[in-house]
Amino acid sequence: GLGALQPALDAYSGVVAGFGLAVPPEPSPTPPVRQALGAGPFLSEERALAAGCGCLAQQIDVVLAQQLVSEAQARQLGGACATFRGHTDGVWALTVRTPLAPHTGALRLFLDAATGRELCREEADPQALPTPGSQGAAGLGAPASGSARPEKWIEVDLSQQAVIAWERDTAVRRFLVSTGTAAYPTVTGTFRIYRKLTAMDMRGPGYYLPNVPWVMLFFEGYALHGAYWHFSFGTPISHGCVNMTIADAAWLFQWANPRLEDGATDVLSTPCNPGTLVVVHR
Repeated sequence: GLGALQPALDAYSGVVAGFGLAVPPEPSPTPPVRQALGAGPFLSEERALAAGCGCLAQQIDVVLAQQLVSEAQARQLGGACATFRGHTDGVWALTVRTPLAPHTGALRLFLDAATGRELCREEADPQALPTPGSQGAAGLGAPASGSARPEKWIEVDLSQQAVIAWERDTAVRRFLVSTGTAAYPTVTGTFRIYRKLTAMDMRGPGYYLPNVPWVMLFFEGYALHGAYWHFSFGTPISHGCVNMTIADAAWLFQWANPRLEDGATDVLSTPCNPGTLVVVHR
């Protein structure tokens, strides 16, 4: 009977017990939330915005804020969506106006700062929305010495009557131009091209110029454009615009942003198709 089987049962129990653990296993540790930014490298502000545009199908009307923050800061900024999984070295937090936020009109988007991968999104509280330009809203400002420069930017040197097309720290083209006279000086400062037109009529005090080619407006009526009515490049002669040869203006027009769709003749800049930075100085 069972008495005869007991030695075998005891032996089997001993084998099974040999596979047991004397101490119960501890749960796998969870990495702590990262309080400070990691070492990177991280996406530039431009590339992070481009990644956000991709996540939101290019449907961004206005960028209200764009911040590079630590994981801990991102989790404090966000609501329920900030329980995203994983522990990133850094997070780009974008607050944007978009039709994809039907209740508040604004969305907060969190991206892995190294890859641009979307971590989470949520509608933003309308009472807590920043105004455009605050909290590091998109707009790179003047390239500073030692800082990351934009992928493309245009320098207008009034003292040298020159325009230089830059790709970060590399000058890719230099042009001799004509800027404004003492009576009609070219505006100085940091701007962005806000509109491009393949041609437009221009009027001003004592002049009318039809079909001015390759127009890149960067501040009010100030523009870089081709000039067919003079060849005095290198001498200030304009009413404030930056005159270029037609060939030089055509090259710059194609190189600079915002991008023009095939067959289009006019384009306005948007957050997802921003204009190239223009820095005008003496």
